[in-house]
Amino acid sequence: MVQMPTAWVEGLTQGREWKPIPKAKATSKATEEWLAERAGGEPCEHLRSAITRAALWFAENGRDGAHDYMRDLVWGLIRDARDGHRGISTALAATQRAFLAEVRDRRSLADAEGEWQRALDGAVAGVRADGVEPGEEDDCDLGLDAWRTTTEEPDTAELYKKLGTILTRSDLDALPDPEPLIEGMLTYRSAVLMVGATGTNKTFSALGMACSVATGRPWLGHRVALTGPVVYVVGEGAFGLKNRIAAWEEHNGTTVPPDRLLFLLRPASLTDRDFWRALTALVRERSARLVILDTFSSLAPDADETTEAATATRRLADLSADNDCTAILVHHTGWGPQDRARGGSQLESNVDEVLVLEKADPKDPNGPVSLTRKKVKEGPAGARIWVERTEVGSSAVLEKSLPPVEDEAKRGPNRNDIQIGLLAWVEEHPQETQAQILRAIQAEMRIGEKKAKTEFDALVRDGMLVQKTIERLENGRPRKRDVWEARSIRIQAPRGSTSE
Repeated sequence: MVQMPTAWVEGLTQGREWKPIPKAKATSKATEEWLAERAGGEPCEHLRSAITRAALWFAENGRDGAHDYMRDLVWGLIRDARDGHRGISTALAATQRAFLAEVRDRRSLADAEGEWQRALDGAVAGVRADGVEPGEEDDCDLGLDAWRTTTEEPDTAELYKKLGTILTRSDLDALPDPEPLIEGMLTYRSAVLMVGATGTNKTFSALGMACSVATGRPWLGHRVALTGPVVYVVGEGAFGLKNRIAAWEEHNGTTVPPDRLLFLLRPASLTDRDFWRALTALVRERSARLVILDTFSSLAPDADETTEAATATRRLADLSADNDCTAILVHHTGWGPQDRARGGSQLESNVDEVLVLEKADPKDPNGPVSLTRKKVKEGPAGARIWVERTEVGSSAVLEKSLPPVEDEAKRGPNRNDIQIGLLAWVEEHPQETQAQILRAIQAEMRIGEKKAKTEFDALVRDGMLVQKTIERLENGRPRKRDVWEARSIRIQAPRGSTSE
């Protein structure tokens, strides 16, 4: 063998004395025997941390550098097992799964498993040979000690950010209970999808909510529990907003403060991550209580509403959770059922609440529209109100209306406005007790207890109010309650849509 210059040898060895290193045969049988002698059971905290780091590395980097990282990872685990850390078999199995999941799409599973096994056998052989890393004893004919390549251990706090918010049982107890933004209609700190076909007053509804939260005025009789700034993102132009807000102010006898309602017109697409970063910064700066994005299709014309639904709802949920606000995404229904959102099912399944606007008669542009709380994650769903437009000035506002009836026969020969009001209230507030219903209808219609009870009993006799027994938790214990539901007297809306 050609003698290397002395300076080269000193540079490579860093002054260390050369020592011959015994070779150890790398076989699967030898690996099994060696591992069987190590401490078993569940991985210790040190190995659990190694498993977490490995899983995150493979998830972030995929195939890039996976082979080299895997070799270093296996060597580190085997060295830890040699030093007495327990649970090596479980740790190896967990990290092997992470490795295979990232590389199996470019090679056969057998090849990937073989690569892992060779690295493992080599690592065990190296440890048995007193610390030589696998494969490196053959890389240089000089027989110099191998340089151990180590990676700087990442900051655990930074790693755990990938896991989202970590909560203990006591942390859950400290979380605030759900509270309303608009009582009976919107929950504070929730991601909401508002769905309706063209012409179902989506913008009238959303704009009315925005004005109510900005001013504290009730929204269609529903008390505003929390007031504050509102950010309204518009994708379809702003020409009609001026008149609609003026009509709302005239109808409600108040003025929306200039600093309480901010409009963003035709921003970057919702598919643009930078848009969400900018919106989050603005919402946080203004301490907004409510954010409305109207509509999904106009704000994300380049989006595939089926494949990108999950991304849109996740960003909506993050906006709400990270900024203590309610975020509403206004969207259209499809050509099928008019009570579900157009596009991917994730649009409804991944949000906290869903509001559905549906016409009683799609052929009547001025007819009543039902607004139903189709989904409420933290409370009972199904509450419904009926609304219709009322002209004010050069525009219109929404007002509550009675539910439509099919005909006078359905209404009944003696069905009066009190009975219709009773049915409407019970439809809007399902599963309430008789006492709750009577108290509410007396206050709403300004009638006495005896009159309210008489009309209530008449509806029961006619089969329009039906009693059922349910079980609810009260003070942590299940209790049975007798509640009432109304037989629907709505016209069943034919499937279809009209122009806005």
